[in-house]
Amino acid sequence: MTDDGEIERLLRFLYLCPVGLADHAANGDVRMMNALAVQMLMPLASDGHIDNLFTVLAESVPDLSTLVQGYGPPFGTIVQDRQFSVRGEPEPRHYALSILRIGGDTFMATLSDVTQAVLNEEIARTALRAQAVQEGRVEILTGILHDIGNGITGMGTRTAILGAAPPWEELPQLEKLGPFLRQQPAALEAGLGVDRAAALLSFVDAVVIRLQQRAAEWRETVALFSKSILHVQEILNIQRQFIQGGTLPRGVLLPGELLEDALAIQRGSLHKRGIEVTTEVDPDLGPLEVDRTRLIQVLVNVLRNVAEAFDVNGSKADRRTLHVVVRRIRPDHLEFVFADNACGFDVPGGVFAITRGKTTKQTGSGLGLSTCAQIVASHHGTFTLRSAGRGQGATCSVVLPVSSSPGDEASP
Repeated sequence: MTDDGEIERLLRFLYLCPVGLADHAANGDVRMMNALAVQMLMPLASDGHIDNLFTVLAESVPDLSTLVQGYGPPFGTIVQDRQFSVRGEPEPRHYALSILRIGGDTFMATLSDVTQAVLNEEIARTALRAQAVQEGRVEILTGILHDIGNGITGMGTRTAILGAAPPWEELPQLEKLGPFLRQQPAALEAGLGVDRAAALLSFVDAVVIRLQQRAAEWRETVALFSKSILHVQEILNIQRQFIQGGTLPRGVLLPGELLEDALAIQRGSLHKRGIEVTTEVDPDLGPLEVDRTRLIQVLVNVLRNVAEAFDVNGSKADRRTLHVVVRRIRPDHLEFVFADNACGFDVPGGVFAITRGKTTKQTGSGLGLSTCAQIVASHHGTFTLRSAGRGQGATCSVVLPVSSSPGDEASP
């Protein structure tokens, strides 16, 4: 005989089992349930009673009665891990139902809480979808960078050819023409007259001077194009390295060189808007150990923002000015300061809180400032934007250590 104490322990075990258990007949009438089964099924019982399993699960597992009553073998698994959901707070619960025939008219239903597993699967699916989207974006970006790179390479090749071309052949000939004519004053005056001879000499001199100016401007333009194309190629290489997960080398250079390169790239935009640019660079500054391309990207973006700030309604300065200072602020830190008298902005405390997606422009994306701040932070520096208010101009500060640890780059 079985001891009554053992029966009691068995019943207690079944009642407190971490899996919901329900003993029912072929018609679904429930004979016995443990506590967890009651807890799981009660939200589905419209009248608050769980007398028949098929009735309670009619909406969640509508074919349950057909499956059970149509099962022929004397014992075996009828339903295996059939999932259904039950309303709950704050989120619905997900359960897995199994039905076993354990002999004659005796069936055992088991209920397991699989909510966390369902959530994990959804998280995994979401992650896979996000990964697929990201991989698609990377593929598109890679193609775009490749196409842009091909175009830039073509421009660079053509610019290099123009830069290597010999000087204009006509200019040296014209430069010799004036002195030659002046060596024949009598013949020239006899043929043209005194006034016309003098006018011809003045015209030749003016043509020579103008062509000399145009030749100098041409050389300067070609040099600027070459430098700008090189900068774009470096940025494209940087972006390719980012996409491929590569690392970025750093080099040692002077702060004034960084500023001059950035100004060279943005000079046309600033000049077109009539912005008077003045610079003040401390001659005793130490070198920086930085990623040149990315730091130029920061300075170019700052200069672009300054230029665009003068386009905003409310920027009514009669004299448009930008003053750039590069100075040492501590023994081991220096600062780039860009101070303009453009439209400015109005924020509490006068300091713009730089976060991704937040911008001072009506049509801006907020990505430029955020990227700049991240690049500067990756060099162990700070990027700050201030304004005394609308119409009061703005000041951008880029603080960098004179020397920083290489290989500590972060991706924005």
